[in-house]
Amino acid sequence: MRLPLAFAMILLRATASLAQEPTESLTPAEITIFNDCVKKTIEDLNVKSESSCRTPDYYQAAGATETQTLTVTITIDPKSMPGYQYVPGSQGVARNDGQCTHDVTPVIDSPAAFRCVLRTKGCGFTKEGGHVWGACSVKIRYQPQSGDTVKVKEYCFAQLFGATYPKPSTYSTGCVIQ
Repeated sequence: MRLPLAFAMILLRATASLAQEPTESLTPAEITIFNDCVKKTIEDLNVKSESSCRTPDYYQAAGATETQTLTVTITIDPKSMPGYQYVPGSQGVARNDGQCTHDVTPVIDSPAAFRCVLRTKGCGFTKEGGHVWGACSVKIRYQPQSGDTVKVKEYCFAQLFGATYPKPSTYSTGCVIQ
């Protein structure tokens, strides 16, 4: 399909300035449509990329009068999963079974670091030792990068004028925590 010259010039000028704001020559209604498209497309990138993760089951034991802690730290490798981060507030306990005093605590330390902490304490001097079987869960999500934002703006600008432009996409990577 051949674009009219005026439309092609507008699209070219807008695409060249997408790193800034491409809305200078748009009406207020078009700006609203454009901004809504950008917001919705970014949200779609986030939602479609979200994955639930679970650690393997871990085991920690303690003698009758001991307290033992096992801390497993899992980081997201930026080379194998660029742009992915742990979702704040999504951490949870996937398994917490044991004897005597025991607990499992999931902690997100940073967007790329997550800890699963297992604690157990023995039942007392004349009693048995304690133990815990535990696992943690957490969600990861792709956080759009600056290059993605430009692609989203190009897509939305093309949509505004009825042109065809590929919609930026991402996908759920699945999540296996080792």
